[in-house]
Amino acid sequence: MRRSGINVTMSRFLPVAAVAVATVLLGGACGNIGTGSATPTATATSRPTASPTASPTVSANTKAVCAAVRTAFETEVKALGGEVGRMIGNRTASSKDEAEKAKQRAKEIIRGLAGKLREQAAAAEDPALKKALTESADSVAALADDSYIDGFKSLDEVGAQLVRISDALKPVNEICT
Repeated sequence: MRRSGINVTMSRFLPVAAVAVATVLLGGACGNIGTGSATPTATATSRPTASPTASPTVSANTKAVCAAVRTAFETEVKALGGEVGRMIGNRTASSKDEAEKAKQRAKEIIRGLAGKLREQAAAAEDPALKKALTESADSVAALADDSYIDGFKSLDEVGAQLVRISDALKPVNEICT
């Protein structure tokens, strides 16, 4: 009986932990907006330059696309946290069928995030942002596999695993600063 209480607690805690980690990671993903040494060197709508950072006069389109990416990231990582919590809780309870269902839903969430990044790439007017979103979408989509999802074995691994999604968004973060 106690074991099921632990599973309920764990599956409730994981989404909260995932959201907390995601909030921190937003500083390192597309919502970073403030780390590193971003020296403005080009506008989002002007000629291409070697530096992918945007100037203080970023176009309205770029601002809108970056905001949409932030929202998608927050929403999808929160949903991913919920499914990961269910997956870990069900694995702990030896409910393999339910764990597998949660795992498949987690993969769909990751694919959904990649799709949202591609939608924003299509909407982006800035060629550098369009390229960054496409690269990030490909990197995120590559995480929708068993090896990534199976890495969520315990609470201790949630943060490290979510960092991989954040890392996949680094090309976008370089522009959405």
